[in-house]
Amino acid sequence: MIKHLSQRYLNQEADAAKGKTLSNLQISLLCLSLLVLVHLSIDLYLDKQSHLMMSVLVWSSIFLLLWEKKADFISSGNRATPFLGLVLLSALLIVSILRPGEKVIGFFPLVALGSWFLIFIDPSQIKAYLKEFTILLAFGLPKLVPESAFGLEVPTARFAAFVLHYLNYSVTLVNEIQIQVPNGIVEVVPACSGISLMTHMLSISVIFLCLFPVQKHHFVLLPLIAAALGFVLNGIRVAVLAALSPPAFASQFSYWHSASGASVFVLVALVLYGAIWACFFRPASPVIKG
Repeated sequence: MIKHLSQRYLNQEADAAKGKTLSNLQISLLCLSLLVLVHLSIDLYLDKQSHLMMSVLVWSSIFLLLWEKKADFISSGNRATPFLGLVLLSALLIVSILRPGEKVIGFFPLVALGSWFLIFIDPSQIKAYLKEFTILLAFGLPKLVPESAFGLEVPTARFAAFVLHYLNYSVTLVNEIQIQVPNGIVEVVPACSGISLMTHMLSISVIFLCLFPVQKHHFVLLPLIAAALGFVLNGIRVAVLAALSPPAFASQFSYWHSASGASVFVLVALVLYGAIWACFFRPASPVIKG
């Protein structure tokens, strides 16, 4: 009888501890959700439609990975790290309010997750969250580097000119970065060089590497395919812009040159990359015998 009561008491204690852990996890994820809303709001404020689309995908993968760890969630028992996390979070929010811009949307996700980790998670669990930090690092780091530093204007202009030539357009390259067609001329500037779409696709490749079982050579192939797909699709977009260069096609040029037009190519890139992964890299389903 005494043994039975003791076992029952221990089970109750275990259930209570499990319930408390789950409650702490839910509270922590709610707080992280609020930070995500702030980040998405900055994207909207800056009219970064492509980045907003990518942000939703990236944060969705982060929450998926975090939810998979719900059984191993360990709250922080250190008083110093939550205080440090609150200081870091306060600084992040102040900078985001005072100076929203490209660099802010670049480092915001990584710093937000770091602050959240310091506030809610035991520091000894850092290794368990390396995938989440890797995804956000790959997503945000390129935003901290000027697009002109990559020097892709000339290759992009040449590729776009090749596409137009293949489509029987009369095309001439001027000064290596200007594409001249019968109805006008466009110049490939750093913002149109494709680095944005390429880095978006590299972020997606990191998500795939972190979420799905892969072989060693996939760590090279998936990022290379992602970068190549981003470069090719952006080159096609530049070719479209050159073919629609004003004044003959001013309204069409304005749309495809806008954030909305760029978002279409981002969506196409995501669909194509997902199809490539599903056809060539998805793990085979286990065969059930008997």
